[in-house]
Amino acid sequence: MKLIHGNRAAGMRIKGMTIGVAAKESPPFPVEVMVFEEDTSLVLTVDDPAKEYEPQHPIRTMTDIMNMTTHQPGTVVTNGNSWYAVVIDLNSEPICRKQWCEEALERVLLLAGKTGVQSLALPVLGSVHGNLPVEELLPVLLEKLAVGNIGILKHLWLVAPQKGGKRI
Repeated sequence: MKLIHGNRAAGMRIKGMTIGVAAKESPPFPVEVMVFEEDTSLVLTVDDPAKEYEPQHPIRTMTDIMNMTTHQPGTVVTNGNSWYAVVIDLNSEPICRKQWCEEALERVLLLAGKTGVQSLALPVLGSVHGNLPVEELLPVLLEKLAVGNIGILKHLWLVAPQKGGKRI
């Protein structure tokens, strides 16, 4: 599989599942669930960019930070049809590890099977904020899809990286 410069899309089939590769702005098909690459504190992704920012007092901000729940790298946090694959730990060096991406991917696929999801959008985990090379991560993704239990998943939109001219 290769990307795809500009907004052109490509695709393939694995185990009867259609995998479409396309830029974020050009979905190849509708999806039930969007997966986002996220950090342990869930602060990297903004689901609703139209939501207005509400300023708050700095003491309130610091209190919120102190009381913030963190999540283990490699886990998946769900919020309706938004799933957050936790593959970034801003307190670690390096901040992203291939092992976390593999664990989160396994959990996404398991969760999709358990919940009956038939279509989802997924970035190449580790390539959005983690700066891991797509060339290193894509074979892992394809292997997990080929040998893993994909449940009733019929459509996977592999969201193409937008920065740095990365290729899939």
